Amino acid sequence: MPFIKKHLLIALFALTVSSHLYGANITESEDSFTEVIKAKIQSRLSDVSVNVKSPLTLSVGDFDVNLHRFYTFCKNNEKECNAYLDPFINKMIQAYKDINTPPNKSAIGLIIRTNEYLKNATLSGTKVLNQPFLQGFVILPILDSPTSLRNVGEKDLKLLNLTEAQLFELAKKNLDQQINDTGKNVKPVKPGEIGTIRGSIFAPSRLINHQSWSTVAQAQAGKLIVSIPTTDTALYIAETSPVAIDALQTLTNQVIRESPNPLSDKLFIWSTEGWEILPNKIN
Repeated sequence: MPFIKKHLLIALFALTVSSHLYGANITESEDSFTEVIKAKIQSRLSDVSVNVKSPLTLSVGDFDVNLHRFYTFCKNNEKECNAYLDPFINKMIQAYKDINTPPNKSAIGLIIRTNEYLKNATLSGTKVLNQPFLQGFVILPILDSPTSLRNVGEKDLKLLNLTEAQLFELAKKNLDQQINDTGKNVKPVKPGEIGTIRGSIFAPSRLINHQSWSTVAQAQAGKLIVSIPTTDTALYIAETSPVAIDALQTLTNQVIRESPNPLSDKLFIWSTEGWEILPNKIN
């Protein structure tokens, strides 16, 4: 898929592997962190121009790579940072290579991200296709492959011969199918328990399909509160008591602190009309 000029925010996720090649103070500043990642990528892609566009933003060829989220994780988890850098870079490089693979319609899905994420993604002038979700959140179309994840760009619309509206319709259909295929794994929980959906980039995306939670909510006497602490995790409870809400919030915050890919500390309450961000108190 030969693109002439393109800009892409590549979604980057990390696993764990041992490393000590980056030094102990790479998070001393945004500039130093950016330079370290730049040098490492350049050493792996010697025939590609890698440049610093701004602190925590690199250009790799014609693509933009945003380092804000990963820098935040490393800043808050310095002891774990080095162990995540190699797989982080490996996935970025694979995503760069995968970009030249023609998009497959069946690989298009939807993810939820915050407005802050969208703001960072557009700092370089890149247009990121999106639709509004709840206050402070947006829905983004993505191309998912076994080795990488990337946002869908305007060039992809042309290659897929789709309008933006058709793209979102197709992505919603694919998401609904994925949810239907895995829906049996989402079980109602009892009071005092916290349910977990983990290991899929589409775990938080289940909120997009409000109806898919109806069976669980009905089995829980209509009481359902969900959090999406990371980009591959959703937590939920069957209570609206202050004690239960506090337990869910505490676990949500803990998962965020321990993850390189945090998403949100907000809690979402289900009703037959839709989702609402949980107010401070529920009567």
